[in-house]
Amino acid sequence: MRVLVLNSGSSSLKFRLFDVPGVKAGGSPQVGRAVTQGAVKGIGGTATLEIGGLEQRPVRDA
Repeated sequence: MRVLVLNSGSSSLKFRLFDVPGVKAGGSPQVGRAVTQGAVKGIGGTATLEIGGLEQRPVRDA
């Protein structure tokens, strides 16, 4: 299962996508690993989008 986490601010939106393994009956939840992350910054002005893998430099677009 994939889980998208959003963090909204007054002029930005940050996000991270996690890959979370399923939970078997009677088992405890497992911690997922982050797959990718990014942010939209400068909302309301000249906004930029940054997105990339966790071990890569982010790609930036205006």
